[in-house]
Amino acid sequence: MVMKLDIGGLMVSALLSAVPLSIASAADLPVKALPPAAPVFSWTGCYIGGNAGGMVGSDRYSISAGGDFLLTGGILSNPANAALVNHSYTPNPGAFTGGAQIGCNYQSGNWVVGGEADINGATRLSTTTNFGPTGPFAGAGASLASSHTENVTKDLNWYSTFRGRIGFTPTPTWLLYVTGGLAVASINSTSIVSYGGDQFYLSNNTFSGSTTQTRAGSALGVGGEWAFAPKWSLKAEYLYMDFGTFSYALPRPAALGGNYLYNNSVRAQEQVLRVGVNYKFGWAGPDVAKY
Repeated sequence: MVMKLDIGGLMVSALLSAVPLSIASAADLPVKALPPAAPVFSWTGCYIGGNAGGMVGSDRYSISAGGDFLLTGGILSNPANAALVNHSYTPNPGAFTGGAQIGCNYQSGNWVVGGEADINGATRLSTTTNFGPTGPFAGAGASLASSHTENVTKDLNWYSTFRGRIGFTPTPTWLLYVTGGLAVASINSTSIVSYGGDQFYLSNNTFSGSTTQTRAGSALGVGGEWAFAPKWSLKAEYLYMDFGTFSYALPRPAALGGNYLYNNSVRAQEQVLRVGVNYKFGWAGPDVAKY
């Protein structure tokens, strides 16, 4: 009897028997883990830092005569004469400023909101203005303003701001923001008006006065911040601060008699351009992971 081999059937059977073995072998192979997700910087958190920069005083000083100068029959009782002596000017003195800041942010999508407080010092903002040797009364035989010197100093012993911030992140590590809020400063101002060799009430007279006040005002500004490391960022910021107007008297020495004096009305406004560095510490957990 001749046996007839079914070659096709044998091949199919062999393939089917090999399938479970292939599956079992594949199951024994190690599974390669997915690469870790790259972290995306989050601005959420609190920070501390320092700043330094320049300040320009946009103050306006208004010097005017008062007291017995304005008595009827006095040399300055004539409004035309008084107008020649009274004047205003904006000297724009510069100073160095530096300090420290602390704040917190919360990020939602590309938007960041937060608040910041700082305390700072500044060098002296001062100006000296000379008038003469000819003045408004040269035709009277002597110049009322010859050798007339004015020296006005204004110091910000310290200033602080308490501001809200709202910003937008064009990239994860860049923050552009606007800011505004309260500004507080200790301001000292001293003024001296001196005359030498004049006639009338002013001959060899010096009028001086000063005041120190803690003023509250407003602060507005814009800035940008760059996170160059997971916990560190650099910022640049412009602030405009307005502390309103205050006045004080500059009397002449009481020993000379009379109530002759000048007044200085100061409009205190400051512009600050500064750079700073911040260190961010945890508040709401680690940075968000992007997959």
